[in-house]
Amino acid sequence: MLSGGVGSILGAVLGALSIRVLYIGLAMMGISPYYFMIATGIPLIMAVASNIIVRRRVLYR
Repeated sequence: MLSGGVGSILGAVLGALSIRVLYIGLAMMGISPYYFMIATGIPLIMAVASNIIVRRRVLYR
């Protein structure tokens, strides 16, 4: 369940910067634009999943 979260401007900037660096790196390697969405989606899903796991561990202690 997604219900609002806690974030910071620094976190948002670092997240946007890391996605942009990934995008530029893939473009420099000549990867097809189709794979850009996959390459950015997988880290986003991993970040959300790890955040959920960490929050559950803290909540149930």
